[in-house]
Amino acid sequence: MTGRDGRRWTLHRVGHEATAIVTLDDALRDPARARDLAAWSDFRADSPFYPGVRAALPAALELELVALAEPILREVFGQSGAVQVEGARFALVCAPPDKLSPPQRLPHFDGTEDSLFACVLYLATRDHGGTGFYRHDGTGFESITPERSAPYFEQLRSDLQAFGTPPPQYFAAPSRIFAETAAFPAQFNRMLLYPGNVLHSGLIDNQRPPPVSIADGRLTITCFFRVA
Repeated sequence: MTGRDGRRWTLHRVGHEATAIVTLDDALRDPARARDLAAWSDFRADSPFYPGVRAALPAALELELVALAEPILREVFGQSGAVQVEGARFALVCAPPDKLSPPQRLPHFDGTEDSLFACVLYLATRDHGGTGFYRHDGTGFESITPERSAPYFEQLRSDLQAFGTPPPQYFAAPSRIFAETAAFPAQFNRMLLYPGNVLHSGLIDNQRPPPVSIADGRLTITCFFRVA
């Protein structure tokens, strides 16, 4: 698909809900420069939910991401309002599998609002895994709206009581609680854009977890776009 700005992207429809997920390859004008900027950034653990370390993204890269996302948000998702960037960071998944907390072992969603969209841009030069999307078997939900939130968590608690807390490792399908609806491999300078309310997880190899390294680790840019 080609937007009005001439950039080409690929639209995927996944799962029973036919959720729109977009991939844009060769996204940044200078991805090598982005990696250089990451090497000079101050990475630190900043969330009990993110299994790694992150660093603030330079403003110029934020603006470039908005320019990439705006036509997709408009033409694919029908969002015509002003776009705001939230939580734009360089990110390195690097927590050892045996150190993961229970929430880090499950697919998650980023918010229930239909105006929130998530972005991952892969900057790793080695294959440390892409992103998977899932359906919760107990409810059939693939996205969590405000109306679905309470029944989803109620059923999830029942599932965990019935099947036990997942072992300390990164989530991997198949599972007794979640079914995979789609898997997108990582590719250098590929941007993945999707609604923030869909269930998803990084596809991390538990036998070969990525190192804490800009040069060799699972370097990404992550952010959210909120449309007014």
